[in-house]
Amino acid sequence: MLTRHGQRASRQDAEHYPYYSGLPYSTPATAAYSPTKVVMATKDSALIKIAIDAAKRFVESYYPALNDNRSYLDSYYHPNAAIVWNGNPITGGMDFATFFTTMPSSHYDVQSFDAHPMGSHGIGSCSVVLSVSGVVKYGENKEQRGFSETFVLKPELGQVAKFKISAQSFRLVSG
Repeated sequence: MLTRHGQRASRQDAEHYPYYSGLPYSTPATAAYSPTKVVMATKDSALIKIAIDAAKRFVESYYPALNDNRSYLDSYYHPNAAIVWNGNPITGGMDFATFFTTMPSSHYDVQSFDAHPMGSHGIGSCSVVLSVSGVVKYGENKEQRGFSETFVLKPELGQVAKFKISAQSFRLVSG
């Protein structure tokens, strides 16, 4: 049996890496492949796909809006979203949009993001924890600064494929 890295699995792999279910040294095949576990794996896989798709759509839409179309920022937020922007607490998308319009022009360049499902809502969707990192440049300043941002995205009621920000934490990285 091969590991996820294409190498032969060993007893040590099975003992130290329990996610190698089905390896010769893990639990018996009947336990590793029970119908309940298959259903859970399928459900988890579906939620992971929802989270990844939602995160990709969000990142591809939200950051261009920060850069070029700030008038629509409030539409990305739940009305009472909890926001902390570089240590400053803000409540709601409307207040964030008002705050952000006072900022100099910006250019955000997302370098990576990671998304994970966070609980099922029983409506075929889940909330999503999204971590984003990259660099940003403000105004005419040539200096780029790193940033790190975490979101909790919740599905819109009745629209399981549309997500809005319910919590956000942004931090500029010291250079």
